[in-house]
Amino acid sequence: VSDTSTATSVNYCAKLPPVAKCKNVTVNSGSNCYASVSAQSFDNGSTDPQNETLTFSISPSGPFQTGTHSVTLTVTDTHGGSSTCASTLTVNDVTKPVVLTKNITIVLDATGHASISAADVDNGSTDNCGIQSMTVSPSTFSTSNFGDNTVVLTVTDLSGNSNSANATVTVAPPAGALNFDGSDDDVNISNPFYAFNKEITVDWWVNPSSNMQLGSGIGQATNNVDDMSTNVWLMHFNGSGTS
Repeated sequence: VSDTSTATSVNYCAKLPPVAKCKNVTVNSGSNCYASVSAQSFDNGSTDPQNETLTFSISPSGPFQTGTHSVTLTVTDTHGGSSTCASTLTVNDVTKPVVLTKNITIVLDATGHASISAADVDNGSTDNCGIQSMTVSPSTFSTSNFGDNTVVLTVTDLSGNSNSANATVTVAPPAGALNFDGSDDDVNISNPFYAFNKEITVDWWVNPSSNMQLGSGIGQATNNVDDMSTNVWLMHFNGSGTS
């Protein structure tokens, strides 16, 4: 009896998974302070032993807020084989705040001083990631600042980006003061103690640039008072006196 059967050999090829290779990624946030990043952005030359087409996915998938995030890249071939690698995503906020200002008028107090805050000249400034602080400079004013003054509003966001814009602060004399405009500037008080029947104080703020001479009486000018374009008389009761 002869054996005519033939032996058949079968070769099995083990399927190897892809080799995932990652890189760290840095991006800038968008107008909403978030960033969307594609999975392939993290690929650093991943390969497949069988040269199959690879697909990429990441976890978490985003979008990502400003800051540093750990991201896992998964590389998958056409037969379902996969491998992973770890990456770091950094999202930066590089957008400066939008600074909006408004002009204001302030009135000096009885001592001839006034101050403002950044909120006084802010007109709705915004930032895509949030405002950390607002400052204004200068913020204090006195009798030397009568009229229009330029101030600078500076806005800083949560990432340290800052931006500035100008505003105008108009400084007015104290309420009830007499404001000289440079034409026929003249005040006569014949006898203030009898006229007001109370003890009073007269403050005379003089423009140093004006060419004038002072008399010996309290708040009394003898001549050359027509050049007092920024001078102010302020008269107020001392809070006590005779009836």
